[in-house]
Order: sequence, then C-alpha cells, then structure tokens
Amino acid sequence: MNRADILILSRQTKDDARKAIVFNFFALLAATAWSIWAQDKGRGFVYIIAAILLIVHALYANLNSKNLLFSFRYSLVSILALGTTAAWSYTGELYIAPFGMAYQTHEATSSLVAASLFALIGIHLGWSTGRLLSSSNENNIKYDIELSDFKGIILLSFIVAYVAVGLYVYREGGFVSVEKSYGFDRNSIGVQFGVFNQLILYFVLLLFLMMSMGSALSIPLLIVVLGPFILAILSGNRADFLMQTGLLLFIYYMAHAKIKLEKLPILRLLVLAVMLFYITSFISVWRNNGDFVESLSVFQQSSVFLKDRGGIPTISLATGNQMLGGFYAVYSKLHILGEDLLLGKTYVEYLWMLPPAFLGLPRPPDRAWDMEINGLLMQQGGLYEIVEAYWNFGMIGAFFVPFFITLGMASVLNLCYARAKHHIFYASVFLAIGMNAPRGVWYQTFSYIRLLTILLCMFFAVLLYKTLARYFGTARRGTDWKR
Repeated sequence: MNRADILILSRQTKDDARKAIVFNFFALLAATAWSIWAQDKGRGFVYIIAAILLIVHALYANLNSKNLLFSFRYSLVSILALGTTAAWSYTGELYIAPFGMAYQTHEATSSLVAASLFALIGIHLGWSTGRLLSSSNENNIKYDIELSDFKGIILLSFIVAYVAVGLYVYREGGFVSVEKSYGFDRNSIGVQFGVFNQLILYFVLLLFLMMSMGSALSIPLLIVVLGPFILAILSGNRADFLMQTGLLLFIYYMAHAKIKLEKLPILRLLVLAVMLFYITSFISVWRNNGDFVESLSVFQQSSVFLKDRGGIPTISLATGNQMLGGFYAVYSKLHILGEDLLLGKTYVEYLWMLPPAFLGLPRPPDRAWDMEINGLLMQQGGLYEIVEAYWNFGMIGAFFVPFFITLGMASVLNLCYARAKHHIFYASVFLAIGMNAPRGVWYQTFSYIRLLTILLCMFFAVLLYKTLARYFGTARRGTDWKR
C-alpha cells in the first residue's frame, strides 16, 4: 500500500490534542507578556526572545499536529514572523518590507510580531480543537481503492485539469519568454473567469490522491499528473502551483521510501524548503526577464537573503515582503491616521464577491490596493491573512480568524474519518484547502471562500448525477419509485 494518503490525512491523537491546548494556553500567556514587555524596548534583545518563542512553538506545533498540510499552512505565517524577528534582532539598519521604511517603527514591528504569535497559537489551537470535536479515535486512514471503480472520475479529472491549464496559459499570453513577461500581453477568452487556477489545483490533487490510494502512482504517471502544475508555472504562476509541486514530490518520496510520519526527515524537509525558496526567488527574476540564462546571471549576482532597496538593506522573503508591508500600512492607518477598525467589513464584502465575475455584478474595491499612507504606496497587491484580521478586529482578530480557518480545515479532515462512503470527496476537499494555503494566507482569505463555492458546485453536480442515474436506472428496471 502506498503511504501518501496516510501522510496527507493523518492527525494527532486526542490525548495529543488535549496536551496542545494546555501548551497553547501557556504560549498565549507568554505571547501576551512579550507584547506588553516589548512596548518600551527597541531593536535587539527583545526580538531575540520573540524568535525563541516562535521557534519553540513551531517545533512543538509541527511535531504535535502530525499532518503535513497543517505544517504547510503554519509555515507560511511562521516564516514571515521569523524573518521579521531576524531583521529586528540586528541592532543596525535592516528592514523587512519593501516600501515606507519611515513607517517600519519598533511600535509597528512589535505589534506585527505579537499578531503573528497570536495567529500561530490560534492556528495550532484550531487544529487541536477540531481534533477533539471528532467522534473517531483513528489517527490514520488505512484503505486502498480499486481504480477500476473510478475510471470515469479519473478520465474527467485529466480532461478538466488539462483543458483548464490550456485556457489558463492562453489567457496569460503563453509561457514566459524573452518576448513575454508575466502579467503582460494577456489574451481574452470572451468571459471573465478567474478560477482556472483553483480548478487546476483541485483536479490535479484529486488525481494525485486517487492514484496514491490506488497504489498506482509511478514516476512517469506522477509527471503526467503534475503536468498542469508545471505548465502553469512556466506561464509565471508561483503562488498556486510551485510550493504545491514541491510538497507533492516530497510526499511521493516519503511514501515510496516508506518513511513513517513520526520519523519525518526534518533535515531533508528543510533542504527542500531552502531549494523551493531559491527556485521561487529565481522565478521572480525569470518571469519578469524571460531570458533564462540572463535571469540566472542576475540571480547569481544578487544576494538571495538580502536586497538593496535604495541603499536600505532588506531581508528578502519574496512575496512575503509585500505581505508584511501591508501590515505596516494597516498599522499606520489605525495608529497614525486614526482610522477605525473595519469590524468585519471586509468579510461582509465577500458576499458581493461570491457571484462569478462574468455576471458583471458590482463588486467592492479590492482592499489590497488600499495601502497608501500619506501618498506612499506600502505594498503592491495581496492581503495577508493576519493583516486583514488585524484591520478588522485588532489583536483579537489576529488570533481568532486563523483559529477558525484551521478549525474548519480540521473539521473537513474529520469528515474523511466519519463518512467512509464519501472519503474520496472529503479527502480531496481537505487536500485542496490545505494546498490553497499560499493563496489563502498570503493573498486573501476570500480565496478559501471561492474554493469552497467551487467544491460545493462539484458536490451538488455529483449529487444530481447520482440522483438522475438512480432514477433512470430504477425506471428501466420497473421497480417501485418509493423505494
């Protein structure tokens, strides 16, 4: 049996979940104490202590959670927090956002670190609370499937994934090249349709899941399954497919090496993370240049971890720098310009964003572009999960929004154990939500809502298909309709 399904769908024991809740209670006290103590401090020692708190929590949370997709989501928040503390542990001039250095004060940065600590505690608490809500005591799902029973779904998934990526690449104007940079020279497909990326994501993950559970995922087939991801990456997309491809390859390696989750090769995982960081940084250069050799030369000449921005050294966290810039913008709005908390306004606006764009209905302006402070643009696109939560509810939001998102993620995993009859669907939903983390965490929480609407449409389509098949099958057999 292939172990990929176990690695994806495993979870902590209930006893571990209870221990995690106790641990996070004390972590919450420590984070609160740090945020109070840090107020009248500055660069240096206070951020070293914060880094220690972050590392201790990260080690415990990831070892306790027993799930790679939890760790994937957790890491997207923790890496930005650790990058911030690394920069501010240095007593000289070193920053972590690309613009508005004058607004990157100790007061704002200590609030950013505190909000990150609360968010990470909320993420782990949400996961552990969700585990305790499950009626099942199982921690690993151990089943195979007969692929012959799913021929129709497998064929449909291949078709949808490759058709979707074909339309996506065409809309993006083709692959990145010397003549084509990412985001320019796009083509029209006749209608506004912005969910190709999530369709590709879901159906590729569904294929990977079924092939893994069916013990049929060889290397050549793995390449075919990941083909849509690779084609999308060649068009310049990083957020939806690059880290996901790396993680799936890692899962495949662990499954075939028969490495147990409790013996997770941390060093190899860290090496993978560093490799993905370098690849991501290179793609950032290449997709705006187009020439592979020239991009490689530019990449080699620059420092990967430090960048010079007008004579000001900045730690390089790729897209993360922009997301952190958003926090400084929101902090300045609230504490310098005196604007009020939004009190859930951005989340209510999701209702107006739910109808498909091709219907042409009015939509609220994108808050990700409302990041100017006194005429200075603080970031360029994207609304980091913690930024949106803090903008709406302050520190309370920074804790509770990540808590409820991860609680929902854990609840979907619980359905994989409770609804054995529909385990493939719920497992694929859990996998899609987990792999959507870069888009959902770094770009906007609404991405999770949009993904769920797509999954609900699929669920009702399958339900309708089964109902019609049952009806026509019954009618042909002449049996009682009331049966």
